Amino acid sequence: MLSITELLPITMQNVDKAHNAMFAKWVKQLKINYKKIDVGSVIAEYTVSDNEKFILGGVCGQVLMSVMDTVFTVAVCTTPTPNNGTISQNTSFLRPAIGEKFIIKAKVKKFGKSITVGETEILAMDNQKIICHSVSTFSMQC
Repeated sequence: MLSITELLPITMQNVDKAHNAMFAKWVKQLKINYKKIDVGSVIAEYTVSDNEKFILGGVCGQVLMSVMDTVFTVAVCTTPTPNNGTISQNTSFLRPAIGEKFIIKAKVKKFGKSITVGETEILAMDNQKIICHSVSTFSMQC
């Protein structure tokens, strides 16, 4: 079994290996495709599965929150500093997530010694309108 320090920092070259090692099986079933990774910043695409939608076609909010937490976790892991995981995630849903594919943008606003804070957005693929926004706090290993 890999240790977290063997996976850090996450880059475009090792993101798939890190993603598969770090996350629970059900999270790995989310169709997240990483497009760009820089220190503290990740852009990804999320493709919706039918079982992640409500009867009227919108994506379930719990799924969207999981996608945002997952992509933000990767953004936090773009440095060699290990972390203890998510402390909080405050999510605002701005419009229904109707569509088959979405853009996720995660950005660390401040890397700290004990706490790291950042934002994540899910955007509509066709018009770039914000579907939901979250502010997350992570506990860092001191």
